[in-house]
Amino acid sequence: MREVVPGHALIVRRPGSREQRYWSLPAREHTDSLDATVATVRGLLADAVASHTRADAPVGAMLSGGIDSSALSALAHRDLTAAGSGPLRTFSVNFTGYTENFEPHPTMRSTPDAPFAALASRHIGSRHTEFLLDTAALTDPGVHTAALRSQDAPSPLGDMDVSLLRFFARLREEGFAAVLSGETADEVFNGYFWAYDPKHSNSQTFPWVSFERGHDAAAGGLGTSMIDRELRKRLDFLGYADQHYRDALTEVPHVDGDTAAERRAREVTYLALTRWAPTHLDRADRMSMAHGVQLRPPFCDRALVEYVYNVPAAMKRVDGVEKSLLRSAVADLLPDEVLHRRKSAYPTTQEAAYGDFVRQRFAELAADRDAAVAELLDTTATAEAVAADGSPQGAFAWVERAGMEMALQLDTWLTDYRVDLRL
Repeated sequence: MREVVPGHALIVRRPGSREQRYWSLPAREHTDSLDATVATVRGLLADAVASHTRADAPVGAMLSGGIDSSALSALAHRDLTAAGSGPLRTFSVNFTGYTENFEPHPTMRSTPDAPFAALASRHIGSRHTEFLLDTAALTDPGVHTAALRSQDAPSPLGDMDVSLLRFFARLREEGFAAVLSGETADEVFNGYFWAYDPKHSNSQTFPWVSFERGHDAAAGGLGTSMIDRELRKRLDFLGYADQHYRDALTEVPHVDGDTAAERRAREVTYLALTRWAPTHLDRADRMSMAHGVQLRPPFCDRALVEYVYNVPAAMKRVDGVEKSLLRSAVADLLPDEVLHRRKSAYPTTQEAAYGDFVRQRFAELAADRDAAVAELLDTTATAEAVAADGSPQGAFAWVERAGMEMALQLDTWLTDYRVDLRL
């Protein structure tokens, strides 16, 4: 069994079926000036937001205080207010003690969301609600199982999955069945650091995979560190990813006359849009719909994506400023602190208590020789994780926890889905 690839249709006729592509990213020469490009992006984004706020029920917005969600919220609030149905309701998620004990990370999380979300909301005029989650909310095993079932597959993201699922549950309790999301803005506007860091963007695999391989916990793929090393070699996780990378490169549309740098920049953007973005969209869509909430991502608008895809990378990052094209397009909508805020990824708890919860559950699993996942675990890695002094915490603790989180989810998946493994 396999999923139908985005941009394709499944045609079923006797005696069989076939997949047919109905859309692909077009490669065109970009001739607009920078000023014209900024104006066009603003117009396309405004149109996309307007189309996504049309509904027969209230539409809210996810607001983290970053440039993406803040821009959408500002445009949506203007539309709703003009139509007499404002103010816009905005929502964010936070963890107890997160803002006070926040530890920045140079590439993942620069600042906590809460102060910026509040500032953006005040400036925009939205009515903002923060959903605050404590450790008890994150350590409920039943919600971890619900997160697995909503995605229909195990995941190494642990508290990020649980918090997102609880967010949509609370959103539905507030009476919202549709919400705007800033998903794919980074893919469209080259917001990820690996899109312009030569060490990753020029690697011979997916740029994000290159970054993951820089961490021991992610060797062979995020979340695989507890899987038997010999089994990983036999399954060739690294080769599997690299072959998909080579296959993806054959699809990339190019423009005659592109320099080598422009050609590579287009390839990285294409990979991000077609291989990285779908995993995030699929996760968010499944989790939102698990509670009957429709995720609406204006940055995925076809006209906007097709236009920005063909904008040269230099215009998307003028003077080295991250997503400068988008910032220029929405500069009049937001306060300077939000407009110039560096990217900060979706929050993950920094509480030691959550790390204790994960390690304790994993230790119990590792001690159970009858566990469904027992044959898959690496003896050495498991023993080291169980015996480690202290629990993963801090800005990058989620990467250290990923292997344990995946093992726990994989065991539940094998058991609940009645999967028969024969190694």
